[in-house]
Amino acid sequence: MKVTAISSKPFLPPKDDLSARLDEALESAGWRIPERCVVAVSSKVVAIGEGRCIPRPEGVDPVEFKDKLVLEEADRYVLHAEDSPYRRFTIIKQGSLIGNAGIDESNGNGYFILWPQDPMRSAREIRTHLMQRHGVTELGIIITDSTSTPLRNGVTGMTIGYAGFHALYDYRETPDIFGRLLKFERLNIADSLATAATLVMGEGNECTPFVLIEDVPHIVFTETESADPLLSLTIPMADDLFAPFIQHAPWRVGGKKQETTDDGKI
Repeated sequence: MKVTAISSKPFLPPKDDLSARLDEALESAGWRIPERCVVAVSSKVVAIGEGRCIPRPEGVDPVEFKDKLVLEEADRYVLHAEDSPYRRFTIIKQGSLIGNAGIDESNGNGYFILWPQDPMRSAREIRTHLMQRHGVTELGIIITDSTSTPLRNGVTGMTIGYAGFHALYDYRETPDIFGRLLKFERLNIADSLATAATLVMGEGNECTPFVLIEDVPHIVFTETESADPLLSLTIPMADDLFAPFIQHAPWRVGGKKQETTDDGKI
């Protein structure tokens, strides 16, 4: 697999032209999108392209202001202890556990940058633009963000939106090396690609919000989503391996109108 970061001029909050910046970056790098590749795009530049930026107000405690934004953007949250040395909230947004509801200040130039409003739709729109411009028919798009993994230091990549391929590769009912049929194994293609892309994008001042990924193993390009719920990128909490921990946390409802659930369950 070949993973190539593509440089761009800095995206400027509160709003910049994503399509124009992407086309400019590809042209400057001398790239034409080949068939059967995946283009990774940082969620941050997608959000800036959508104008999902909130100015950091003057005369207001920035921590308290950000906390308010986080709770408004969260679908569900758990409030940490006041003396916690880590983030104050555990967040569920769009079916994923994510710190601070995806809100970021880094490279924001005085703005808080939110998640894209609808990352799946954004991925489809980017795919349509690149297919028309480059004349390709088999193309995958992932919108990536960095995330923390329980019991691990540092961040890796995750996909928050994708288009043009099956997110998971299904090994079920295929034999292992000794002929035993596999019963549960499914490989998460989307998040594996996001981790590779995040590695070459970096987390600082690299200015490489786009990544071209070629020769992807196991990928199945498609125009339609799989109807099998076990091949969806996200999984219902009750069916999750970690449900005994996650499901019984004291979750509260996020959004503009926040309220606490009585039983702590979603």
